[in-house]
Amino acid sequence: MLKTPILTLALLGGMAVLAPTAQGADVVRAIRIRQNPIVAPAMSTTLGDNINGPSLVRVPDWIEHPLGRYYLYFAHHRGSYIRLAYADHLHGPWYLHDPGTLRLEQAPRCYDHIASPDVHVDAARHEIWMPTMQW
Repeated sequence: MLKTPILTLALLGGMAVLAPTAQGADVVRAIRIRQNPIVAPAMSTTLGDNINGPSLVRVPDWIEHPLGRYYLYFAHHRGSYIRLAYADHLHGPWYLHDPGTLRLEQAPRCYDHIASPDVHVDAARHEIWMPTMQW
């Protein structure tokens, strides 16, 4: 039994798991999820054909009324908002939260599009944040 937490990173067609070995060193093991891609254009007419930049977080216990146990943030490469899919299990089923999350007009440092979310959970401050970059 692992005594340290497992960090999971999402890919649209699978996942990578960073897990300690018996010797204590970290290794990355990629696992292909049978139900992939986990987010597909057929989920909603609003998705179009450009889905990229996923960032997966396990929803912290301090979130009231979560949509699911996992949140997958992603965007269109030249999008006007960050999208959100959620699931109770990594293998799905995944559901789309159609309103999305962060919109371009809410991110003044982003000029003509918003894409490739980099989402972080700050457990100490009870915040989920997404830094924006200026190029």
